[in-house]
Amino acid sequence: MGATKIAFVSCAYATYRRDQPAWAQILEAQPDLLLMLGDNAYMSWDGTDWLFDKLEDCYVDQFKVPTFRRLIDSVPTLAVWDDHDCGPNDTYGAEAPPDYLATTREKFDRWMGFARNNNRPHMYCSYRDIPNVQVLMLDGRTYRTRPDKWKPVLFGQAQEQWLAEQLDPTLYRQPAITIVATGSAFSEGDSVSKYPAEAKRLRELLAFREGDAADSGRRALFLGGDIHRNHFFTHPEGFHELISSGVACFKPRTYVESEFVESRYSDNWGLITLDESQVRVEFFANAHTQGNPKAQVIDIATWKATPA
Repeated sequence: MGATKIAFVSCAYATYRRDQPAWAQILEAQPDLLLMLGDNAYMSWDGTDWLFDKLEDCYVDQFKVPTFRRLIDSVPTLAVWDDHDCGPNDTYGAEAPPDYLATTREKFDRWMGFARNNNRPHMYCSYRDIPNVQVLMLDGRTYRTRPDKWKPVLFGQAQEQWLAEQLDPTLYRQPAITIVATGSAFSEGDSVSKYPAEAKRLRELLAFREGDAADSGRRALFLGGDIHRNHFFTHPEGFHELISSGVACFKPRTYVESEFVESRYSDNWGLITLDESQVRVEFFANAHTQGNPKAQVIDIATWKATPA
């Protein structure tokens, strides 16, 4: 069996980044699957108003990028949203006016309708068309409340139940590798960890367990976006966190849009290459990026990561 490649990206602000070289790089890598992890278009950078026309214009500009169109036309793609394509910055979907959320969801469904989804009308879905891999995409915005509320909600009860069922070997055949992906990082920024109860349950689900997957073994990767940089981290429970954010955007040093200059460009994307014995994780960025993580090789037998 040959190697399988999965590219993952987030955060494309086409209103200000008309030049988007990362898509050509991803095309050249010839991935078998593309995961788009939110902020696929931007309503605004740091605004609080629901600017539907600006979000629509950003989608229009994004789909004018030829290499982006060629990529999504040639590679199977899964997609979820995050705050900027759900609404204004740091949107909490459960607290948004329902008609506002319906409007941005209509735009997502219309523009991102090319993405595969076996669980409509929900955004969260599963994908098992790659040998030895299952991909579980989570909607981290629709059901989210503010984290400082009493018993805050991130994914919501129904989606959590769905996730637990997808990871239950008595209900679904569990392949060697499990990828769980959403718009947020686990521990940084507007993160999963701000929701302690759900974070604890997710840690338990993704914890490394030796043995064959069919016998309740677990080898998990958590993928996220949002923080406008690339990141690799191994959690104490043994699952690996892979973040790639800013595929066609800016480093978040400032919130002033007039300072969107070339020295702050980000062209970040990640690539997972799997074969029967190992998982290789690589991160790509432009010359302005500093501190890009080294490539990592994860041994499938032990699920330990070492720098490549």
